[in-house]
Amino acid sequence: MTHAEHHHPHGLALAPAILIAFAVIAIATPAVTRTPELVAAMGHKWGRAHATEGLRRAIPPGSSEQALLARLRQDGFHLGKSRRDGSRFARAYQGGGNIACTDIYTVTWRVDAEGRITAIDGDVEGSC
Repeated sequence: MTHAEHHHPHGLALAPAILIAFAVIAIATPAVTRTPELVAAMGHKWGRAHATEGLRRAIPPGSSEQALLARLRQDGFHLGKSRRDGSRFARAYQGGGNIACTDIYTVTWRVDAEGRITAIDGDVEGSC
């Protein structure tokens, strides 16, 4: 019996199982979590001003609503029903800096008869 087997007789037998467990965890865990582009543009600072400014840089008024809708879906936003005033909105939820909090990203917009965005606003709120 080797010195290692004498002091830890089961340690060597568990080594392959531990290596397999680490390999499964490494494969199942994404290396980098991608922050959706619109969420990044709106930032993580709660409020409307900063979020709207970043959103308008990413999707300026005059852009196609279809392009906005495609980007919202790609970034994991959920489309809401049209509001009574004719505006539309979409929301996304991201983990905040605190494990108990969630950042809520809201995009609100209006379109003209040609399907071009006439107004677009963003908001970032927190829910803890």
